[in-house]
Amino acid sequence: MSPMELVILFKGEKRCVGLICPKSCSVDKIRVEALKITGVHGLNKAGQILLTVMNPDNKAKVVVDSDFGLNRLFGIHNSMGLNTFEVEAVPVLYPQYPDSPLLQSLMFNLGIHLPSEAITTLNDQINRAEHQSTSKVRHPTKDEDDLLSNWSGKRLDSGDDDEGDGEEPTVPVEDDLLSEWSDKGVGSNDDDDGEEGDGEQPPPTMSVDDTALVEDSDDNDGSGGNQHDSDSDANIFLDDDTREFQMVVNSSDEDMNLGSVQFRNYLEKHEYKLNADEVHRLRVGDVFRDVGHFREVLHEVMVRKGFNINIKYSEPRRYYATCKEPGCPWFVNGARLNDRNGFWLRGYHKKHECRLTKKSVKVTSTWIAEMIKGHVAIDANVKISLLRTYMQEKFRLKIEKLTMYRAREKARVLVYGDHSKGYEKLFQYAAAIHQADPGAICKVLCDAASYPEKCLFQRFFVAFPAQKNAFLNGCRPFIGIDGCHLKGKYGGVLLAAIATDANKGIVPLAVCVCEIENTETWTWFLEHLHNYLDDGRQVTFISDRQKGLLNAIPNTWPSAYHRACCRHVYANFAKDHAGAKLRNLFWRAAKSSNRHDFNEAMALIKEEKIAAYNWLERELQGYTWSMHAYDRNCKVERTDNNASECFNSWILPYRDRPVLSMLEEIRCRLMKRFTKRKNEAKAWAKSVAPRIYKELDTSYKKGEKMTVHPSGDLNFQVMDKSYYPARKFVVKLEDRTCDCGYWEIAGLPCSHAMACIGYARHEIEEYIPFCFTKQAYINTYSVMFSPIPDERTWDRGERPLIDPPIVQKKIGRPKKCRKRAATEPQKRSRRFFVNCSVCGGSNHNVRSCPLRPSVARAARARSTNSQFSDGNASAEPASFSSQPATPSAQPASFSSQLPTPSAEPASFSSQPASLSGQPSQQTVQASGPGEGSNIGSKKRKNKSINAVAGTTSKRGRKRKTDVNTSQANQFQNPSQSSTVTGALK
Repeated sequence: MSPMELVILFKGEKRCVGLICPKSCSVDKIRVEALKITGVHGLNKAGQILLTVMNPDNKAKVVVDSDFGLNRLFGIHNSMGLNTFEVEAVPVLYPQYPDSPLLQSLMFNLGIHLPSEAITTLNDQINRAEHQSTSKVRHPTKDEDDLLSNWSGKRLDSGDDDEGDGEEPTVPVEDDLLSEWSDKGVGSNDDDDGEEGDGEQPPPTMSVDDTALVEDSDDNDGSGGNQHDSDSDANIFLDDDTREFQMVVNSSDEDMNLGSVQFRNYLEKHEYKLNADEVHRLRVGDVFRDVGHFREVLHEVMVRKGFNINIKYSEPRRYYATCKEPGCPWFVNGARLNDRNGFWLRGYHKKHECRLTKKSVKVTSTWIAEMIKGHVAIDANVKISLLRTYMQEKFRLKIEKLTMYRAREKARVLVYGDHSKGYEKLFQYAAAIHQADPGAICKVLCDAASYPEKCLFQRFFVAFPAQKNAFLNGCRPFIGIDGCHLKGKYGGVLLAAIATDANKGIVPLAVCVCEIENTETWTWFLEHLHNYLDDGRQVTFISDRQKGLLNAIPNTWPSAYHRACCRHVYANFAKDHAGAKLRNLFWRAAKSSNRHDFNEAMALIKEEKIAAYNWLERELQGYTWSMHAYDRNCKVERTDNNASECFNSWILPYRDRPVLSMLEEIRCRLMKRFTKRKNEAKAWAKSVAPRIYKELDTSYKKGEKMTVHPSGDLNFQVMDKSYYPARKFVVKLEDRTCDCGYWEIAGLPCSHAMACIGYARHEIEEYIPFCFTKQAYINTYSVMFSPIPDERTWDRGERPLIDPPIVQKKIGRPKKCRKRAATEPQKRSRRFFVNCSVCGGSNHNVRSCPLRPSVARAARARSTNSQFSDGNASAEPASFSSQPATPSAQPASFSSQLPTPSAEPASFSSQPASLSGQPSQQTVQASGPGEGSNIGSKKRKNKSINAVAGTTSKRGRKRKTDVNTSQANQFQNPSQSSTVTGALK
């Protein structure tokens, strides 16, 4: 080992001694150098100081009293590349006793560190007291008690973790010393797995009362029996009240009585609290709220340790349990206090002598729900597999899927509330909304006639002033209405009205929770919507033509236009009239912005399929489903109701929650959305909304390819060559019209108009309506939602609690996913995708690839057998021919052209076969690149051969089919290299 620099520390003083050789250095030499420093302070003897060194490996200070330990520390310093060896000198407490250095060394290594200043002050006081007192037994003064309370304290590894392998070491002499000079004895903890500290910080203090209780639990295993001699020695420092209190605690097996002031102070001080590391630990003397609280903490300890118990008594007044394994001394004993204000742990043996296998720990779904509710709060639909993995990694428990499923449902109740209680406070919720936002409208409808003793929920409508302002001052008079099913316990439907802002973003106007989607519920919803939002403008609705809306809109909004969502129209159209050509013609007609294009598309549909044309004329009578027939006042060209579908998808995570929780989540998201969009609009550099500007830029690029012929300053004729043949359109900038019709419907210049605007060098902002500008967007989100106080502060008032609706439980598992339409992409049933390594195709693997020779031959054989399965095979034996026969000459025979040699790995040739009147049977032997051992197993090869020969095998049974002799001609090809031998018996 290389030389090191020796540094000695004492009371903050640091002195460098010089270089030392680790091989020749000893403890005595270092102590001599240390005495040179401590001699100034009166410590000039070897028994008056201890040498401590910081172990750089675990950052713990240890006492160096032997050369072996010193050499070990030298080796650790050298292995870690340290060149400095620091030694701190610590004075010995009460050096008059010969064993004091040894006992203080044990205390120091156990984690009890007394500062040098405290030891020096204590020694001075002891020396003065010895001169003044003549008695052998001296009681510590009040100053000594206060000083020790501040600087001594308990061990750093205090707790109740009993994962240590061996028994806890006992140091009775050390206990006597601590009983005499400090407020806490060594070994008074109940923790064996806590990490020892680095010794730099003084640990927390513990009173003499605590010492008596904890020593009782450690020495007597919590049984409350006789005390050791060390307890009687420690009792000489207890006053009369405390000694009487200790006798009460250690002697009585009945309910405790809060009669003394000391006991009351003890209860306040020893109320059970979770440790700083958030691990539950049991200590004798801890006071719990009640026996239920004690059971919860005991269950946490059981799960963490991995053992089960046999409960002897589990009552409100007492609790006693032992380890389930026979012969194990572990037990726990608790009792209730007389005034029923607490439950305390009176006895506890923490050591196990059994093997903890962690297989018998009982956990319930309720307990698991408490553990996983944090994950459920983040993701209500978190996967069961992830939760099981979390429980196994965190608690080393293997939970069954069904138990975890129940626990997740209970965790949802803990986080989001119970579905049955989600209806109770709807009246209070409505009152809180009116109080926080006076301009809001909130309607609650209940059924009190069907069941007089109940108030059953029916409908709930809510809209806020921020939504009303958005529609009246910023949005176009265009509303999409749709409903979506709720996925909770009691079902129901959520109806919503959605508008569009200046940037073509969705703006929810109102929501309604109702029992079902029909004419009555839609009428109730639209009536309240009309009363709240009607400002005299012509409103246009778009819907999916739900049956309940057919009469609801004319009854509530008589002057409103009603569009049909073309996506839903086509879904119904495609049920009877599917096909790619009809689909393209339908969308061509739906998106025709002028009458001429629409008539052309309908004529092509009529020419393609007259039934499809008649369906459109019959089913859509009275609806405006084509763009050319849209009203011009709303400035919206949309042919679908995707805005409502987007809203339904936006609230999808909340549709399985209780009604009150769902409504509050939607309100909070809207409040956050309005604030975000208001702040975003302030950063816009242009006076036109970004999405509108992007659309105009696209139209301008298309217009650059067109030919513009001016007719004055504001009239133009545009040649559009994107049509075949090219078409001419008349654009009038002053009237904001174009022959294509798009400008009048959408409110934005079409590509033809953009070509003219660019030709005339006009500013585009002159032709943009106000509803697409930045100012309209700001007006939309100028009014904010008002926050609502917490649910606990709502005033109940005189309104009754609402009961959940009565629903009839359906047979089978509740459906969570909606039924997809025939035109929508169906969800794949397989959880993974299969790609073939031979052809690169999907939905099949190499075994069933059609390019494999064996699979191809099997397919040809199956098609051949199907031709002869009708029993028309000739009775007379057919002659073999090297040339394939024509189908017209011999219907029973056929020709088969094998693939070219470059594409086919195997080839065939035939030999003469013998004929007889017996049923035919062929044996095929094939060889080639496609039939090697690297392609498939013997079983697959035999299966393909049997298929070629006309013999199929199913479940071990064979079925023979007659094969016409002309069938063998398909294998005759002299140019091939493989061999086919046929035998007809």
